[in-house]
Amino acid sequence: MGVFAPCWRALRLNRYIVTLIGTLLSVFYFKWRLVSFGFVLLQFAALTWYVATLRPLATGWLGEVVLGTAARAPLSSAAAD
Repeated sequence: MGVFAPCWRALRLNRYIVTLIGTLLSVFYFKWRLVSFGFVLLQFAALTWYVATLRPLATGWLGEVVLGTAARAPLSSAAAD
């Protein structure tokens, strides 16, 4: 895990908090709809990434799901014959 693991986890949480503050500012203060929608998307991505990094090997799986690079296994070995 390393010495800096708690620092990285706090940094990931800070990204979510920054996007949350940006969402609230753009909705209530500036009233920019498009910018607030972008902040909501960033907030969802930051929270998803934060939760995924709490589980071992989840970031690799999440990257495979997002990028679609998961290896497709054949349905059965008999079909290959």
